[in-house]
Amino acid sequence: MKQLYLILFLFFVSVSASLAQDHYLELNPNCPAIQSPFTKVQVIDNLANKDLLGFVQKGAFNRREQIRYDGSIADTLGKYFITNNSSDEKSRELVVVINELFLSETTGTFRESGSLKLSIRLFSENPDGNFSELFSIDSVYTVKGMDVTKKLLRSVNDQFCKISEKAAGFQQKNLESSRSYTLSDLYMLDHLEKLSVPFYVAEKPVGGIYRQYNALKVNKPDEACEIFVDDANPKKIRVYKLYKIKNRKFRLDTEGIYAVCNGERVYKATPFGFYEVRKTGTDFFYDRPASISEANNGSVVGAAAFGLAGAVLASGLMDNRPKVYRFKINYRYGNSIPVAAIQ
Repeated sequence: MKQLYLILFLFFVSVSASLAQDHYLELNPNCPAIQSPFTKVQVIDNLANKDLLGFVQKGAFNRREQIRYDGSIADTLGKYFITNNSSDEKSRELVVVINELFLSETTGTFRESGSLKLSIRLFSENPDGNFSELFSIDSVYTVKGMDVTKKLLRSVNDQFCKISEKAAGFQQKNLESSRSYTLSDLYMLDHLEKLSVPFYVAEKPVGGIYRQYNALKVNKPDEACEIFVDDANPKKIRVYKLYKIKNRKFRLDTEGIYAVCNGERVYKATPFGFYEVRKTGTDFFYDRPASISEANNGSVVGAAAFGLAGAVLASGLMDNRPKVYRFKINYRYGNSIPVAAIQ
């Protein structure tokens, strides 16, 4: 009878957890006082999915909550870089381009780990009315602890304040030799820059093994060779390097490889295997399963507390988690940007 009550209890907890709620990100542009040289700020929002800012875990059973923002990220972000005490003598316009903002949590046996992926570029107005790049941020910030949700969410505001402080103290004279852009250029900057990336404009990628993104970016494999891809099962793609002289093939592991190409298609190497890269518009995307840590969250606690039945049902608590994510390849650095949870 106790076992029955236990199973019923876990069942209702599982149902409750599956009704995932949204968690709204709170931003406060009131950073420590700085004297901003900017009297006008424009924010170009290039976030791939403005309704998907990541996921956090809440409650004893790590209920997943999708992070959203109630309002315009662009409007709020601009307020970090302009203050009432702006200096008229040095006043100028700032353009902020935000390309990625994504938060996620994973749970180990006893500790949690949270990460904030942030990609931002800042451009300052020159005396001639064009713009030069101040600096760019492409970083992953991590927090660890027993419960990292609040600290992780606060990190977004903390990093925005640090970036605004750095921008306010940047010397305009350091930009004199920098490339300049018109405002129109900045609104289509990614398109313009991709025109100079061989991988993005090539009719066909060159077959071979690419150890790092820099090789794929210039469409020159680290090892030019014949690649055979067995994609009969898209979930378990097998990749082989062919040796024609000895008439044999060698199966490739993903370790130490960024991507491979059979002369027609590119396959991204990940810890979960190889996945086909597809071009949509001017960007490259691929789909892969969620991380192993996400898939297993909660089952260890369930097993420890409630035995085998608990392990089975606690694993069910995670059924509301995305099983497959879609990623976009960052054309500048090759990192993967999560843009959608598709299953």
